[in-house]
Amino acid sequence: MTTTSFAGLSSNIERIEIPIIQRDYAQGRMDETTRRIRSAFLDALLKALEPNAKAQPLDFVYGEIKKGALIPLDGQQRLTTLFLLHWYLAARLGIATDSANWSRLPTFTYRTRASSTAFCQQLVTCRPPFANPLADEKDPTKELGDWFKDQSWFPRAWERDPTIIGMLVTLDDLNERLRAWSDGKLQSAWDRLTDAQSPAIHFDFLSIANIGPADRQYIRMNARGKPLTEFERFKARFEEILGHASPTDRTTFSHRVDGPWTDLLWPLRDSGKKSALDAVIDDEFLRLFCYLSALAVWKFKLLDCKAEPGTLELHMWAESIFGQADANGDRRAFLFKAMDALHNTFSGKDRPAIEATFAQWFSKEIHQQGKLALFETETNLLTKCVVHFGEPSIEKSRFSLAQTLLFYALLQGWMKGSAPDLQRLRVLRNLLLAPDAYLSQGNMADHLPGVEHLIDHGLPSAGTSMPGALKFAFSERQLTEEVEKLALKSASAALAADIERLEDHPLLRGCLFAFDLQANPVDIRRRVDTFYELFPPGGLLRYGELLTGALLTKGDYSRPVGNNKFQFGSATQDPRWRDVLTGPRVDPLTIRTPLAALLDDVAAGTGDIPARLQDIVDNWRTKQKQFDWRYYLVNYKCMRSGESGLYYSYGGSMGFDLCMLSKDVLRSYYDDPYIVAIIEQSGIPKEKVIYWFGYSAHLQQDARWLRAKGGANILRHDPAGWVVNPPNDPAQHAAFIQVCSPYGMKQRNGEWILEVPPRLAAGGLDYDTADRIDLGRKLLVDLLPLYL
Repeated sequence: MTTTSFAGLSSNIERIEIPIIQRDYAQGRMDETTRRIRSAFLDALLKALEPNAKAQPLDFVYGEIKKGALIPLDGQQRLTTLFLLHWYLAARLGIATDSANWSRLPTFTYRTRASSTAFCQQLVTCRPPFANPLADEKDPTKELGDWFKDQSWFPRAWERDPTIIGMLVTLDDLNERLRAWSDGKLQSAWDRLTDAQSPAIHFDFLSIANIGPADRQYIRMNARGKPLTEFERFKARFEEILGHASPTDRTTFSHRVDGPWTDLLWPLRDSGKKSALDAVIDDEFLRLFCYLSALAVWKFKLLDCKAEPGTLELHMWAESIFGQADANGDRRAFLFKAMDALHNTFSGKDRPAIEATFAQWFSKEIHQQGKLALFETETNLLTKCVVHFGEPSIEKSRFSLAQTLLFYALLQGWMKGSAPDLQRLRVLRNLLLAPDAYLSQGNMADHLPGVEHLIDHGLPSAGTSMPGALKFAFSERQLTEEVEKLALKSASAALAADIERLEDHPLLRGCLFAFDLQANPVDIRRRVDTFYELFPPGGLLRYGELLTGALLTKGDYSRPVGNNKFQFGSATQDPRWRDVLTGPRVDPLTIRTPLAALLDDVAAGTGDIPARLQDIVDNWRTKQKQFDWRYYLVNYKCMRSGESGLYYSYGGSMGFDLCMLSKDVLRSYYDDPYIVAIIEQSGIPKEKVIYWFGYSAHLQQDARWLRAKGGANILRHDPAGWVVNPPNDPAQHAAFIQVCSPYGMKQRNGEWILEVPPRLAAGGLDYDTADRIDLGRKLLVDLLPLYL
């Protein structure tokens, strides 16, 4: 093995030839994954060329030397990119191909296609007019690749050669990064790159004659013209890493990776693509390896290691975790023990049997007695892990952080030879799915000890102190609830069944914050049954529109969510109900009291569910003699039509100054619910007016005008009533006065206002004694003809 550089190869060879059996230059592809890898690789190379920067190693390059030519078997992509980097610097510096500087480099060519060979020959002699700078007056954004395509020697057929197009893409990326470099900086980079003693970029070259047993499969495959898979490259390199750290562990890994661990994953082969043409376990093994490696990073609190490879090659990342830095071998022991535990648990089982194993513990999205609902479309966490973990990243993976920890809890038991404890797993699920769980990759090192403690010891009994491992890992609010539920379930099997049924409801997902669990068990069972009727799992929002009004008759159940915003239920978005029912509040009674009252009234009602809810709304509405904001939202369902269920108030409280949001922020479209109500009640066609706001500066109440289609402001809502903007046309003034006079309107700062008479204040709330929507409706009907 020799440590050398691209230029250094010329001491032993004359040329580098990419053989016909190799694939095309793939590092220049345009898909997102390759673009990200190429970007990171180029950045790493250019960083090494900075003055006084640390040299960049590029790991092993394997190859055969024949008649002065290096035939690379592994390292083709890196060598090609290095060739392009050398060419670009030489071209920018004006280094001629017959100069001593250029002659220090080996000749480089591709034999995969005749067109690739010809392009490499042309490229070497080519020197684009960088000083121009590669742009004509008509097209200032012209790229380096475009310049090549415009040359007379570049046939259009070459645009179908993936190697040539890939090279042009990489050259464009290099040009974009180096365009602003001065000649002095470029010369320094060239000198560092071609330095014979201390090159800025180097690699370890291994001749085919010196390749050991771990790489023979690689050579055999390339001899057949079949490219080595990422898994096979990783396996060979990881064995070498283990050999440096512990020869015993290398032997163990080599035996198990081709034996019992393959047997473990074979039933799950090609779980993601489900293609008979690619029925291998490569991807599944690598994802499982990455999962266990991430666990090791968190478990052993490896502050200098990341939990996913990022821009590092997989074997380099693995070396940082399990290599010589693992001096006592604890991390390697964890890796091997975890893989062995999985093999022992699922040994001899085909895919249906593995599915059945998980199905005996978990249900998918609904409650099943004796099982734990995962609220997922599948229960097989092993398959989901090997298909989705880390894709495209740990944070964004379909194998969520909660599932990552739940699977770790199962693994903890299997490593100790014990069966899953479903009660402790239930508690863990509740803690992981709590709205204030705040799971993040950055906190996983705190979550793992909590999972371990919970699975090994369970929860403390009521009245005892909470262990630090649990306090640092989970929500204090949810921990308190779990301790309370544990005591209640221990005292009554019937109550335990009701609590678990409620926990498994998809809106609650383990958090029963909205329920008074100290109530009479008979009341609790009735409320559980009624809750399932109101929010049936097969159609959570079947009665959504009625529910938003019926629950409001029982009190202000909104959850303040900061910045003067208030979350209510939504007729179309069930996550909003989950937020209302389970989100943190200062006073739990603000949801428990109205929810219990609604559930009790629905249970006592007659008829189907829509009829009962409508009766609740109608009975409450007929009793109202004074009208606060709740009356208006209940009475006029269009005032609850915002899809998000969110309201914003500049005054900081629900009242007569409201914005009804479609999304989460005022930067999106939103409405003034009072204006929406008078439009609907008036029967005026909505195409005649402009009544929505958003995608502009935040509009306070004095700027939220209902406008005519032509753009003129007509009226706006005000806590005191309705403010009217007189028409600009003087000819309309007499007609305007005639319309306003019967309403007893007053002038105020150049505007006219229709006050709602009289208004009361009690208990911190404002009340009308006349319906302001009805007044506004009549006024709008009379005014609109003056503005059209």
